[in-house]
Amino acid sequence: MVRALTTRWVRFRAVEGGARTGTERRDAQRLLARLWALLDPAVDALPAGEVLDHLLARLREHFGASAAALALDSGERFGTHAGDPAWPEAAERIELEVQDGLGAVGMLDLAFAATPPDEDERAALELVAARIGRTVARLRHEHEAAVAEGSLRAENRAAGRLYRISTALMAERELQDVVQRVTEESTALSGAQFGAFFYNVLDGRGESYMLYSIAGVPRSAFERFPMPRNTAVFDPTFQGVGVVRSDDITADPRYGHNEPHHGMPEGHLPVRSYLAVPVKARDGEVLGGLFFGHERTGVFDEDAERLVVAVASLAALAIENARLHDANRRELEASRRAYHERDHVARVLQESLLPPLLPDIEGLELAARYVPGAGMVGGDFYDVFALRDGAFGAALGDVQGKDARAAGMTSVVRHTLRATAQNHGPSAAMEIVNRIVLEEQEPSDPRFSSAVLARLERGGGGFRVVLASAGHPPALIVRKDGRVEECHVAGTLLGITGAAEFTDAAAELAPGDALVLYTDGLIEARSADGILGEERVRELLAGEAGATADTIASALAALAAEFASRRRDDLALLVARAT
Repeated sequence: MVRALTTRWVRFRAVEGGARTGTERRDAQRLLARLWALLDPAVDALPAGEVLDHLLARLREHFGASAAALALDSGERFGTHAGDPAWPEAAERIELEVQDGLGAVGMLDLAFAATPPDEDERAALELVAARIGRTVARLRHEHEAAVAEGSLRAENRAAGRLYRISTALMAERELQDVVQRVTEESTALSGAQFGAFFYNVLDGRGESYMLYSIAGVPRSAFERFPMPRNTAVFDPTFQGVGVVRSDDITADPRYGHNEPHHGMPEGHLPVRSYLAVPVKARDGEVLGGLFFGHERTGVFDEDAERLVVAVASLAALAIENARLHDANRRELEASRRAYHERDHVARVLQESLLPPLLPDIEGLELAARYVPGAGMVGGDFYDVFALRDGAFGAALGDVQGKDARAAGMTSVVRHTLRATAQNHGPSAAMEIVNRIVLEEQEPSDPRFSSAVLARLERGGGGFRVVLASAGHPPALIVRKDGRVEECHVAGTLLGITGAAEFTDAAAELAPGDALVLYTDGLIEARSADGILGEERVRELLAGEAGATADTIASALAALAAEFASRRRDDLALLVARAT
């Protein structure tokens, strides 16, 4: 286009310079002046919405056109209205193709009521058409840039808002607060008139029932209506099948087929635009559904859906955390109540601190033993549990003391280890447990605890073990060839200091190898000859290499029983053998 403009401008300069008479020269100069009125770059300084109309007005003024219009391929039209009488009354009409440098973008239509343009004027009009094409290209580029910039700013605002929502939700601990914030934030993000979050709650017996939160309208707007049923419209959301988005739900073929209302009940808020998104936990459980409505049609677009889906994912994590917090709180409350009981309930509590059964894990044998001290209730415990990512956790510990208070603190340590291991590695989990133990201690009678927490994950034909110790005796690995190795990095006892340090240790369990965890009741079993000690334990384990987990656990318990004339301390053992 630049080359065409240059060529045509040179031609007009030649017309001016090559005129044979003064009259011809003056005519050429006047034509150049008329043309300059349209080529003047100062016109580009006008607001984008005025440039094309201004050029067409100048074209009519300086070239004597009775009508001038620009019809773009986008459907836009500028200049003289199509119904103007100047069009049918014209003595001559000229149509010129308008190009933007890449191709045709529209047509320039000109009407002349009297003297039609001569050859030089027609050439000048072609130059005007080229100039208009250049202006159209610039305006389109500026518009596209503005749209892209606006979209980017909207994306940045949405990302910032999602980050703030995520931070706020992760800080919430109460389920009711979580769902209300989710409802309010997602309603605002979607552009809905109102939104509701129907969610499932577990009671103390583990039974589920439904509650809801509301945003955008008073709660009274929904209180007199029953809970939604699994109708054809609601079912995809409550079953977790996927998102339902409709520009007009009343025109949806799934709408209005259920008794008794055949649609929205009388008095319900008007809903045309509809958006519903399931809220699903990481294990696939449907925790509830987010529902949004607007009385106008076509309100919810793909961006609104995408943002609400993102909030639904954040909501699922926050609800799971709130549930875990609630479960931990109930555990801690139960522990506090038990803590203030005396010895007549201590043995019942001791039984509750141990799992009734060990889980069945493919590729891994498990065996455990617990032997109480004579006439005492101790603080020893063990636990094995599944982790969310498919790995398994194993915990074993020993709380200071031999009374109901020790048993209460044992419950705190065991259940907090189980809960924190779901989202954290062993050493990080130990740090959290240490803070909670410090918080739960009674100033008049603080209790500390040793513990070991292991993560077992399948890999390499066996299991990878990562564990952390809190002042606990070293974990031992019995290789199938008879070698006995430690898997241990020393750590601080739980409940001693807020500046405790914990470090992960790692090892591989090949088929036939066994991991052995134990409390100090094993190695500190006493007789007249002194204490049993780690050396005797290692000798026994070397002789049991390749044996089943149950055989190894029984042999260790028998060794301690045979060595000690009278057991003073309780004993816990846990053996995990890769098969």
